[in-house]
Amino acid sequence: MTATRPIAAASLALLALLFTGCAAGTADTGSSDGAKTEASVEAETTADQSTQEACDLMKGSLEELVTLTSGENAGALATDPAAAVTALKTAEASMREAAADVTNAEIAAPATAASGAMTEYVAFLDTVVADPANADMAKLGEQVTALQTGITGLSEVCTL
Repeated sequence: MTATRPIAAASLALLALLFTGCAAGTADTGSSDGAKTEASVEAETTADQSTQEACDLMKGSLEELVTLTSGENAGALATDPAAAVTALKTAEASMREAAADVTNAEIAAPATAASGAMTEYVAFLDTVVADPANADMAKLGEQVTALQTGITGLSEVCTL
């Protein structure tokens, strides 16, 4: 089981970098293209759910992930891979539920893509922790890239 500790630590570190990059990228995008963002928000409001409401749903679930990957939480989870996967499963379920609640046409596809990538990432980590000897660690980079792509797509339509 100790072989999974470096895997969990590396995985959480990659996830933390992912969220740091998205937060920085989002701030830059919002400041350089604020007029377009405001116009999109007004134009893409559906009768059921505004763009802002949809984004707020996703933002809440992403904040759970950021909390997991920062500070003391990350350190504690890096030493206990099973606990890390359990915590990520909880955050993934929250993200999946939030994406399912998004009805805004502009936000639904990116929310579903980000949620799907998170689901696949957590499933991959679950198999790594369950059977580290047979884990295909070459796929870790692919999983992180897919998750980053999903969250970046969401950050292009939402200020996260």
